[in-house]
Amino acid sequence: MTHPELALERILSCASPLEIEEAPLEDCAGRALGAPVSASVDLPPFDHAAGHGYAVFAGDVEGASPEFPAPLRLAAGLVRSGDAVPVEPGAPVPKGTQAVVAAAETEVDDGGVRVFTPARVGARIRARGSDVRCGELLFEKGAVLRAHDVAVLAAQGRSRVPVVRRARVAVAACSGEGADAASPAVLAAVESWGALGQPRGVVPDGERAAREALAAALAACDALIVVSRLAESCKEGASAALLALGLQPEFWGVAAEPGSSFFFGRCRGKLVFGLPGPASAALVFLEEFVRPAIERLQGRAGAPPAYPLTGAIDRDLLKAGARQLYAYAAGEAGASGWRLRLIPAHRLGISREANALVRVPIGPARLPAGAPVGFRWLA
Repeated sequence: MTHPELALERILSCASPLEIEEAPLEDCAGRALGAPVSASVDLPPFDHAAGHGYAVFAGDVEGASPEFPAPLRLAAGLVRSGDAVPVEPGAPVPKGTQAVVAAAETEVDDGGVRVFTPARVGARIRARGSDVRCGELLFEKGAVLRAHDVAVLAAQGRSRVPVVRRARVAVAACSGEGADAASPAVLAAVESWGALGQPRGVVPDGERAAREALAAALAACDALIVVSRLAESCKEGASAALLALGLQPEFWGVAAEPGSSFFFGRCRGKLVFGLPGPASAALVFLEEFVRPAIERLQGRAGAPPAYPLTGAIDRDLLKAGARQLYAYAAGEAGASGWRLRLIPAHRLGISREANALVRVPIGPARLPAGAPVGFRWLA
């Protein structure tokens, strides 16, 4: 069986970013830029007031205090020495403005304004281009846009930007007894990654029918995920049909559990993944091995999930020494660190209680209760 690290390396070596498309700005959050973007205008585009107050000459309010306020004329338009011109937040400051004093530091009296605090030149004024200068690089190629970044681009007057196309991911289930719990979950996960999920239903029995169904799925997608149900043998028909369609396997089986029958290859220029059953196992392999590839297709880094935390398991843990183990757990803070209550992967109903995923590398076949293991929180 293929070592998990080598398996992911092979998968990522086959995944390259898809084509670039010009997409509406409102459809770009979470997507990777296909080209660098530079500013076309200054931000702010003009000098404006940072808050409600009065535009003044700085020298007119020098030394102002509550005991000795600076008396100014209430005026409009151009700011001259001795004037106080009302300004609103975000509004352009009048010509001649040297500073803005906050309204809370003033008092209007008989057509005049008394100022109780000094203001240096430039106070409470946001200068043109103080945030972004025209021509400045805003985002590198490959940057994944956040909602805040979309706001920056909108302020630049952009309505469309070049981004990597969303991956089309087809999900087909093998025939077999029992409800197909994995496929809806796989499709939901694919959609949450920003890809376009394509439900293809159940692969029909019979090699010819299976071949036709999978050929149609491959023609319309960038990646195909074949999901088993209860029996691992149910993938054999789909595998035979894919081989007949020209599947080039990269590996059959990964030294990991549960579900070591995971396979990966390429067929007709598309990535093909075979997820093991049951659903809880399929979702582990989906997150560990499929998600990085889909993210790579969509222009992101495609890094595998990290396991930065350490916790103590609540009971003895048995595993195949030559396989890497993934286990669901319910984690909670204890007096001496995180405590992890292990949950059997095949117990789908109980797995709803899990909030963490444990990873135990290839090595000892038994870990005693209380042994430290790496884990991460489930999203």
